[in-house]
Parts: sequence; C-alpha cells; structure tokens
Amino acid sequence: MFSVERGSAAQRAGIRPGDVIVAISGESATALLERRQHEQTSSTPRAARLMALGTLTDGAPETNVQIKMEDAESREHQASFRRQWRERSFALRAPAAGRRNCAD
Repeated sequence: MFSVERGSAAQRAGIRPGDVIVAISGESATALLERRQHEQTSSTPRAARLMALGTLTDGAPETNVQIKMEDAESREHQASFRRQWRERSFALRAPAAGRRNCAD
C-alpha cells in the first residue's frame, strides 16, 4: 500500500502504508495480478498492469473480500471488506511532447 485514505474502511481495518497484499480471498495476489493482467486488452504491458491492479478486489457487489497482508516487519494481518458497486473508468495520458514521464 502506498497510502490509505483517512477515515476509510481500510484504515479502520488496520491497513497501513507499506503493507504488502499477499492474498485476496485465498488466492495469491501475485497469481491473481498475473491472471488479471493477461485478461486486459491494452496497448502496452505497463498499461495492462495498471488496469489489472485496479481490478484486484473486483467481484460481485455486496459480497465480501478477504485481504491478507504483511507489514514492514513481515507480520501477517487480515481484513474483510464488503464490495460495493462503483462505476469507474481508466484514463492514461501520454506526457506532453518533449517531456518524459519520470516512471518510464
């Protein structure tokens, strides 16, 4: 996790910046990410990975998702969340001409 929204269900569940998701509903987070990445249709592998990251906890609305994490000291903890339907869209923008993105 890079950040956790203040007052969010994630914060109330004890998720902190720096935690690493290791499993989602019993499936390895790495395996799930790879599978979701292969399902994406995108112009670049990087864009497909970003889109896949955004879908890791997707599932049927009003169902639960269990997340298993490790903190910076490799201690495991778990949290359970209820999925809620939210419409979203992805938009990736190319840097302006003559500028490079620092992450490239």
